[in-house]
Amino acid sequence: MKNILLPFFAAASICAGAQTWTQQNTGFLLPSTRVNPVRIVDASTVWALGSDGSATAANFQTFTKTTNGGTTWTPGTISLGNSAYLVSDLTAVSGTTAWVTATPTAGGAGGGVWKTTDGGATWSKQSTAAYNSNASFANVVHFWDANNGVTMGDPTADLMEIYVTSNGGANWTKLTGTSVPPTQSGEYGYVHNRAVAGDNIWAGTNNGRIFKSADKGLTWTVVSTPISDFGGTASSGTIALKDANTGWILDNNGMVRGTTNGGTTWTTLATIAQSNGIVYVPGTTNTLVAVGNGDGSNISYNGGTTWTPIEATNAFVSVAALNATTIWGGSFSTTATTGGIYKLAGILAVNDVKANDGQMAVYPNPATDVLNIRYKGKVTGVSVFDLSGKRMEIKADRNSADVSALQAGVYMVVIETDSGKFAEKIIKK
Repeated sequence: MKNILLPFFAAASICAGAQTWTQQNTGFLLPSTRVNPVRIVDASTVWALGSDGSATAANFQTFTKTTNGGTTWTPGTISLGNSAYLVSDLTAVSGTTAWVTATPTAGGAGGGVWKTTDGGATWSKQSTAAYNSNASFANVVHFWDANNGVTMGDPTADLMEIYVTSNGGANWTKLTGTSVPPTQSGEYGYVHNRAVAGDNIWAGTNNGRIFKSADKGLTWTVVSTPISDFGGTASSGTIALKDANTGWILDNNGMVRGTTNGGTTWTTLATIAQSNGIVYVPGTTNTLVAVGNGDGSNISYNGGTTWTPIEATNAFVSVAALNATTIWGGSFSTTATTGGIYKLAGILAVNDVKANDGQMAVYPNPATDVLNIRYKGKVTGVSVFDLSGKRMEIKADRNSADVSALQAGVYMVVIETDSGKFAEKIIKK
C-alpha cells in the first residue's frame, strides 16, 4: 500500500571490469527524478516511471520511454484527471500501449487502472477494475501480452483485491475466495513490488509473505519468507524470479536468499553491499544483477552464491532485465536533462550469437596463449566468455586474443563482425 521512499545520492559515471554501465538520459525536466520501476518490452522499447527523489518528495505523474534501445528517451505526463493520485505501477506491451495503476494518495475509492494506446499522450480509465472500496489501494499491474493482464491491490475484507482481464482491460473480473487465499490481520501489499517470469507473478506484502500465481493471475497461493516485511523501515525486500520454482529475495541488509521449490523453503546465499533491487537475467543459467543506492552494483553467475562487483558508487534504485544484452538500471537524473538510467553491457547474449558456420577460422584449438582469428569480412570486436556467461578480462584485437591468463577449461569466443556475432567453443590448455 505504501510507497517505498529512498534517500537521494548523486549519480556518477561508472565503468568497471568486464561489465560496463552506459549512462543514458531520461529527459525528465526536474533534477533528482527517481527512475523506478523500469519495464522492458523488447530490446528497443522500455518504459519507466519517474518519482521525486529529492527531500521535497512531491507527487509526480510522469513516465519516460525509449523506442530505440535507449539512444533517446522521451518523458511524458500520465494524465489521470486528478493530480493527487499516486501512480503505483506500470506495464507495457509496445511503444504505444501501456497501463498504469494509480490511487488517491490517502487511499480509498477512486483508484484503478489507466491505459494508453497512443504512446502516453492520453490515458483512459478502465472502469471495470473498480477499486471502489474505502480500503482499496491499487499496487501492481502486469500484462503478458495485449490481452492478458492482472492487477492487485490491498485487501478489502480479507482478500487481496485482484482483477484479471483477457481483452486488454476492456473488461476486468474481480477474483473471489475460490481462487485467492485470505490475508492475515493487517496485511497489505506494496507499490510495484512484484516479479514476473513466464506465466508466473509474485508480489510481496508487509507480513513478509509472497502472493504468487502460476497462471497469469487466475489463481493464487501464498508462501512465507524469512523477512518480516517487503517494504517497511526495518525490513524490506525485492524479488527476482526465474520460473515457478526458482526465485530470490534481496533484503534491505543486502542478504540474498533463494528458493528452488516455489518458496516452501529458503536458503541464505550471500550478503552483499547492494539492497535496492535484484533481477534474474533471462536466457542465462543462473545470472543475477543486484543494485544499491550509493552502493553500486554486483553480478552473480551462479545463482547468488558468489558475487562480482561491477562498480561500487552509483545510486541505483531499480534494475530490470530482458536478456543478457538488455539490462537497465534506474537511477536519478542529475540535471534537468542528464542521466537517470543506465544500460549494462558485457554479459554473453546467447540468443544473439550465431554458431560459426565456416566463415571464420579460430586457431589453435586447444589454445595455450594466443588465439588467432581470421575472417573474410570486418571484425569489430572479440570477447571471451566462460560457460556461465561471464565475460573474461583478456587482451584482444581484431586478429587475435591473448588467453594465456585463463585457467584451463572450455570457453566461448564471440567475434563481432559486419554480419553479426559468431561464437566458437575453444579449449584452453
